[in-house]
Amino acid sequence: MNSDEVFKKIKSRFYAFYKFKSFDPSSKQCHYFIQSLILPILLYNSELWFYSCTAGDRHLLLRPFERANFTSDIEDIIHQKVVHTAENFYNDQDHILNPCYTRGRRSFISAKSRTTRYRNSFIPTSIRFLNEPSAT
Repeated sequence: MNSDEVFKKIKSRFYAFYKFKSFDPSSKQCHYFIQSLILPILLYNSELWFYSCTAGDRHLLLRPFERANFTSDIEDIIHQKVVHTAENFYNDQDHILNPCYTRGRRSFISAKSRTTRYRNSFIPTSIRFLNEPSAT
C-alpha cells in the first residue's frame, strides 16, 4: 500500500532529522528542515490518496510530525489541496474527470456507492469538501 512506502520514507528522513538535532540547531532551523525535506514526501499527491487510507494509517503517517512538535496543521493543507484540485477539474472542460463534477441546484452531486473504498476515494471526498459551506 502507498501509505506504507510513504511512512518508510518519512521515517528515514526523521532519522536524519534526529541526527541533525544533535548539532543543537535553532527551532527555526528544525522547522525549515522538516518543511523542506520531510513534508514534501507526505504531501506529494496526498490529495489523491490520503483520505482513502484508514484512520490508523493516517495517524501513523502524522505521528512523527507530532513527535517533532511540527505545529503546522497538515490535514488542513491536504484538505485545501483536495478542494483546489477538484476546482481545477471542474473548471477545466477538457479534463477527463470534469463530468464527475455535476452541479445540482445548490451543490455538487455525488454518485451513489455501497462500497467504503469508493466513498473514501478522491472524487466523493472532493465533492463532500466542495459542498461544505466554507468551500467555493
